[in-house]
Amino acid sequence: MSLYNRDRSWSDQMFYGDSQELIISILNESKLFGQVDDYKPSSVEDDNNHCIDTDINNIPCQIRLQQLKKIKNINDYQPTIRAYRSSGSETELRKFIKYYPKYIKGERCMPKYLIWILINGNQIIKLKIVNILDIIRDRYYLYNKDKSYRMIEDKDKYDYKENSDGTHFLVLKWGIVFSYP
Repeated sequence: MSLYNRDRSWSDQMFYGDSQELIISILNESKLFGQVDDYKPSSVEDDNNHCIDTDINNIPCQIRLQQLKKIKNINDYQPTIRAYRSSGSETELRKFIKYYPKYIKGERCMPKYLIWILINGNQIIKLKIVNILDIIRDRYYLYNKDKSYRMIEDKDKYDYKENSDGTHFLVLKWGIVFSYP
């Protein structure tokens, strides 16, 4: 099993299994979704084509879980979005940028929120909810005003990092609408 598939399997087990009860409690605390009693994985089509991992009370969301590693400081963990893969595979960010014009015309669905969770064992250390639509909307308008605009160069809003596997991420400094604890 590839590292990506192993991480994805772990993430699904935590989000839809081991930690679901606590996650639901935190989502209810956020008041962003109304009363949450349950959630399930989205369809394969929504996942692959729209980057939607789950619908929570009909609000499409993307999920990202990270495991706390002892080599990093807890403050080094922040919500991220995949921006580039050295393999050339399309990332969530590329799909969001590509399909946002269709979204605003009502021709395509996109996630409203990114639910980012930092976990140590079975314990949730941090959970942040990011309004991903605001981030993509902001990029759309800034780019249309100035075609040279690049999110990776906007240091007020994003940091940029590269993992050893060739995946590049934007670290999101803004758009956070809820933080736990």
